[in-house]
Amino acid sequence: MEFSRKLTKYTLIAFVLIAFSSLTACDNATSAEDEEEEPVGLRIKAGDVTIIEQLPGAQSVTGTLTINQGASDIYTVALLGETGSEIFLDPEEHGLTFDITDGNIVSINQEPGLDQTYIFTLNGLAQGNTSITVNLLHEGAAEFVSQSIPVEVTN
Repeated sequence: MEFSRKLTKYTLIAFVLIAFSSLTACDNATSAEDEEEEPVGLRIKAGDVTIIEQLPGAQSVTGTLTINQGASDIYTVALLGETGSEIFLDPEEHGLTFDITDGNIVSINQEPGLDQTYIFTLNGLAQGNTSITVNLLHEGAAEFVSQSIPVEVTN
């Protein structure tokens, strides 16, 4: 009888430890849905045509945004993951801002709304050259900042 009681007691302790470790493992586990791929590059497109590309690990961009003075063009920013493929981030948590080296040459407008998060309008104000950088914000903090992107405004 004493042996049976000890066996039951140790079985109960083992069961409690296994159950507790299972619960702890579930609490610490992360699913693929919880993990978000980090952006490490970008493409700027006019329609389906890539105009600017900064590949993962690149220290510069390829391409130039060229616009006529007095014109406005619409572009879309596509973010790239580590493999160079386009990734999609929650627009409720992410947004874009732009830094313009010379705001007398170009301006940028963004339409409000979640469906417009990665779309911007580039306006050619005066003939000349400048550059922009694209900043991806995650809940207000910079998560990705592009390399300098050349912009040329022509007559």
